[in-house]
Amino acid sequence: MSSRNQGPPLGVCFSALQVDSDTRTLVFRTAEKVFLRPNTALKLSCFFEPNEKKKKDKSAAAAAAAESALTNATAPQTDRAVLAPRFRIQLTHKHFFGGDETMRATVRARYDVSKRFLKASSHLKKRFPLGGSTSLNLRGDCIAKLHAAEGSGSAVPTFAIQTPELSARAELSHKILAGTSTQDFQVRVGYELNENELYVTARENRISMRISSSGKWHMLYDL
Repeated sequence: MSSRNQGPPLGVCFSALQVDSDTRTLVFRTAEKVFLRPNTALKLSCFFEPNEKKKKDKSAAAAAAAESALTNATAPQTDRAVLAPRFRIQLTHKHFFGGDETMRATVRARYDVSKRFLKASSHLKKRFPLGGSTSLNLRGDCIAKLHAAEGSGSAVPTFAIQTPELSARAELSHKILAGTSTQDFQVRVGYELNENELYVTARENRISMRISSSGKWHMLYDL
């Protein structure tokens, strides 16, 4: 039976730990997803990560601490790690073409409350079954990013839009185990056309990791 006909639950709450090669910082994330319609969902996410200002001022703080130590060796340490919550709201709608669900269009609007950052995106994915648990997936994306204009401190900020980004990828996906949807071991090998790089994604139960040929990596652990 089609998953669309069964209908999704009214809401889902989940949390995870994530870390990547860019920040090398462990981030705790939690989210509540509410289904407004079978293929439409509203998600509220909260990320707990080190305060960005603390990270940017790390060098200056270290220099100041060293200077303070020279003038007052007994001065107590006041610089402590701070976990700052960052909130994000996202609205997603999916549309399936045909009855076999091998082609899907997704539109998404995401607003970062803390950074006053808005991103609108559309995605088109086509899956070609190759037999068994193997498939070839083609995907195209269009992403538009909008930042709150400088000096816009009002409740309804003015956004400055950037040039939309187009990207495309092709990947080969294979599920090694035929368990449930959350217990299969899945491996995907793909090529990012715009970045001109290969990537490998592996997921087993609750752990997923992605490594690209450029040396970047990302790991996620579902709690």
